[in-house]
Amino acid sequence: MHVILEHKPAIDECVQSQKARDPNASGRVVMKWIIRTDGETQDVECVSKESCKTVMAHCLTGIIKSWRFPRAKKQGDPIEFPFKF
Repeated sequence: MHVILEHKPAIDECVQSQKARDPNASGRVVMKWIIRTDGETQDVECVSKESCKTVMAHCLTGIIKSWRFPRAKKQGDPIEFPFKF
């Protein structure tokens, strides 16, 4: 959660991009990714079908790919996280 909160300004920019495209837009985008043992993300994808073609989902995909998490000895299960806009 710490890494996600560190990137709140970039997440907010994704929300603003979505609102600029559609001021009345609201909802949630559920994103899924794997954190490798080196802390990098892989297999970043949108899993909420109703929102996957939005500016928000595209923007989140790009920023999540750049996130770095703490190193781990073992790779965990994929993470699914909802982002509201």
